[in-house]
Amino acid sequence: DPDAFGVPTGREEAWRFTPMKRIRPLLDGAPSDAHLAWTTDLPEGAELTSVDADDPLLKGLPEPVDRLAALTRQRSGGAAVLRIAKEAVLDRPVTLGLAGTGSEDVVWGQLVVEVGAFAQATVVLDHSGLARYSGGVAVVVGDGAQVTLVSVQDWAPGAVHGGQFDAVVGRDASFTQVVATLGGDLVRLVSNVQYAGPGGSADLFGVYFSDETQ
Repeated sequence: DPDAFGVPTGREEAWRFTPMKRIRPLLDGAPSDAHLAWTTDLPEGAELTSVDADDPLLKGLPEPVDRLAALTRQRSGGAAVLRIAKEAVLDRPVTLGLAGTGSEDVVWGQLVVEVGAFAQATVVLDHSGLARYSGGVAVVVGDGAQVTLVSVQDWAPGAVHGGQFDAVVGRDASFTQVVATLGGDLVRLVSNVQYAGPGGSADLFGVYFSDETQ
């Protein structure tokens, strides 16, 4: 329930470094049918499908941590699901291109990456174009799997992007996240890790470049 978090004012500790005027279009955004334009490169062992909002998969994901993430979960209407087969060793990264089309409506999106036990995979998210986008990304790493998630935000000037990244790391599994923000007007991403068993590890890396307009 987004209302369980209240509407942030910018005085809260978690929001005090966020330019509230710039992110307000997302926090005030109405439900919409706007979408990003997707391109995909799926090696053997990877499959992209979708589920609706009532699917048990979504109900088992980590909870939203703030109002924007809760709005995204509520308004995305389901999720795209990338599944990596058990014990698959991908011969190249999975690449998902998510391009804004210039719509002024907020785009709400949810991506779930399910990686089977003992699989090895790299997933690249390449954000570009112009959009007002609020997206959730959840990576469920199976026992013994090795996963790298790379998210590049190379938006056009004027783009606004908010999102929550979650990783659930299984027994003896490893997860690496690399987030690089190069463009856009404002990008605010929150990253969280949970462990579903002993022996798991996670490394999170990030870099951003900005000028006086960002």
